[in-house]
Order: sequence, then C-alpha cells, then structure tokens
Amino acid sequence: MILSDIAHIKPGYPFRRKIVVDPDATTRVIQLRDLNPQGVLNYYRISRAHLTGKKKPDWVETGDLLFVAKGQRNIAVCIAQVLMHTVCAPQFFHIQFKSECCDTVDPMFITWQLNQPPCQNYFLKNSEGSSQTHIRKPILAQAPIILPDIEQQKAITRLYLSTLEEAKIVHDILENRRQQMHIIAAELMASAASE
Repeated sequence: MILSDIAHIKPGYPFRRKIVVDPDATTRVIQLRDLNPQGVLNYYRISRAHLTGKKKPDWVETGDLLFVAKGQRNIAVCIAQVLMHTVCAPQFFHIQFKSECCDTVDPMFITWQLNQPPCQNYFLKNSEGSSQTHIRKPILAQAPIILPDIEQQKAITRLYLSTLEEAKIVHDILENRRQQMHIIAAELMASAASE
C-alpha cells in the first residue's frame, strides 16, 4: 500500500510573496518555525497573516497531516487540535485522509510511520536538489505504508505519544541544566571581577 491509496495530497497555500504577520488577520498560517525540535506543532506560535494568493484555501483540519517537503528534515506532523481558518505554508504538503479510510486509519499512526527509518530512508533516497533538498508530491504519494488493524495502530500511537512526551521532558531538563550552567558561569565571572 502507498500513501495515495488512503490520502489526498495537496501543496501548501501558495503565498505570492513573503508571509507578513498581522495580528489582526483572520487566517492563521502554519510555518516551519512553528515546529519544535521533535517535530511537534506548537499551536501557540502559529501566526496570523492575510492570504495573498488567488487560490481558494484548503483549510487544515483536525486529523490532517502536514509533511515538511523542503529542507533536511522531511517529517510529518499530525494536527491534533481544532484549528479555525488555518492554512499551511508552501514548505508543507497538506495530507487529508480519504473519507472511506476514517474508520481504518489513525492519522497519528501514519505520522509515526512516515517519521520512522524505513520511510525516512525512502525520502532520503528520493529527495532532489543539492543545496536545498525537497520531496516532490509524486514521491510522497508513493511512500510505502503498512496498515495493521486499527487497534494495533492505536497501541503504536499511544507508545509514540508517550515517546514524544518523554522527549519533551528530557529536552526541558537539558534546557534547565544549560540555563543553570550559564548562571554559574556568570556568577563566577562577576565574583572574579569584584576581587
């Protein structure tokens, strides 16, 4: 089975120029900077901007996936919260599952699978470009997908979500330790300067 058997893949919204943040705009735009180092979407960072293209927007909905198509990290992100009037930037592909697959596909499971070494190796092997690599839509559409029964998908999803939470805790601990070390260094320099 391949990804296009279970999902529709669309490009991100085609802004005609640079995305200009405007807090008064009604549309929210998910950009690469809204992802944390683990590839999890930070919903509170999503900016507002006016749509500058002529294309009718494909709104991002709960259960959709966004795939980072440009750059070194070609990862998938699952939209787990309700977002109103939200589009994704052109660096993403917007993946929406076919209606007939709603009962047999767990979107978070597909996110997990696209981010695992077999799919990541497939993307690495098929990426194009030298300085700025990217994945073309046909390559993403052909990504191999294994679809176990829904209960097994949900079990793997629970484990995946636990892993993400653990990674966040470890990241926070390391960040706290880094800040402590900076404070110690600053105090040491201040005490040496006062002597």
